[in-house]
Amino acid sequence: YDITSIMSLIPKVGRKKGTVDDIPIEDVARVCCSHALATYQLWEYYKVNPSSLWWALDLPFLKLVMEMEQVGVGIDPKEVSLQKGILEAERDIILGRIHIPQKVLNSTKQLRELLSNMGIEIKGKTKKGRVSVNEESLLESREQSPELIDNILKYREINKTLTTYIPAFEGQHRIHSDFGITRTARLTSSEPNMQNLTRGPLRKIVKAAPGHILVVADYDQLEAKILGAMAKDKQMIDAYNSGKYDQHQEVADYITKLTGKVFSRYDAKQLNFAMKYGGSVYLAMRMAGLTEEQGNQFMEWLDNRFPISTEYKRKVIAKAKREGFITNYFGRKRQLPELRSASFKAREHGKKQAINSVIQGTAADLVKIGMLNLKRYLGKQGKIILQVHDEVVVETKLENKDKIIKLCQECLSPLSINGATFPVTVKSGPDWFNLL
Repeated sequence: YDITSIMSLIPKVGRKKGTVDDIPIEDVARVCCSHALATYQLWEYYKVNPSSLWWALDLPFLKLVMEMEQVGVGIDPKEVSLQKGILEAERDIILGRIHIPQKVLNSTKQLRELLSNMGIEIKGKTKKGRVSVNEESLLESREQSPELIDNILKYREINKTLTTYIPAFEGQHRIHSDFGITRTARLTSSEPNMQNLTRGPLRKIVKAAPGHILVVADYDQLEAKILGAMAKDKQMIDAYNSGKYDQHQEVADYITKLTGKVFSRYDAKQLNFAMKYGGSVYLAMRMAGLTEEQGNQFMEWLDNRFPISTEYKRKVIAKAKREGFITNYFGRKRQLPELRSASFKAREHGKKQAINSVIQGTAADLVKIGMLNLKRYLGKQGKIILQVHDEVVVETKLENKDKIIKLCQECLSPLSINGATFPVTVKSGPDWFNLL
């Protein structure tokens, strides 16, 4: 089947992306017919091979996702312009600091040559055996020139936002993202990718319609709680159930003490997300400004913080190697042939995916159950418009705010796992950033 996305076929018209009207009708017909045939044959398959997860969760959730796509998300064009200006200023500061032309930073070949001329040894290689300047390779070489490497990576992050994400929002008042599902069952979005709005102030771009308000429910630290639940780690479960334990603040305090420099909770949260599924010591060094010795200390501390959960992850990988697949709490199975690959890199990737599929997959399905429960009681009082990471975003009329907040608190936490509970913190505001 040709399961190419229609959106990926849209050509550029001048400097901007065109519309579906700009795709040759033959290509549209071919892809649409192929999609229809694949959908029909999947339907025929599930009729005679019933899957309780498909009928009870996936199909109802698919209907909710279609509704989310149709409703769309409100955008503030003035805020888009403002955030664009801020990002451009940040980029220019970095360029002025490192004195490297943009064209060099944007060119793999030129950047490789520049770093070599500066005496910075890059160990990572591409598949063709050339020196790699991707993030992982640069992180491994960070200690040779920490400030330069950090600035290059920061430049890339900002430049990607400016060239890929900001243009998708410019001139828009309401966008309709395409949602999809990853192999771990997590919701994704594209055209544009709303998952990338992680920089706090950038979230001001997402705005409620006039007379409406955004209600945002956050399953804060959800995947860490799921890990404790799946591992039956009583120490971890009790810590989170108390409502007082804050993993992000604990990491922030540890790194502050380790380095003697203040490390914020926000930065610790970003680090925890990056480290959750096998982040390297080099990544920790870059994100927290650690030396290699400090980085190794941090990694050891992380492993020893909740030893039962650490051991559980090892058991998950061992079981996945034996059986060739992994199953999450709700019975969702994922094949992992990578674990039996002759390639070391493929096997290491498979290990990360084994943990990912159990923890992130269980978290994703739990959130879906909560969202479907919420939709059942929302009726016409509001619309679920986004689900990003641990957050569910609802748009409702101002007069419904208190009622929707209560519904989110009651509906989004429908179950517990091995004694672990998953409450949500609910806030509201005119946009996705200014929430109270």
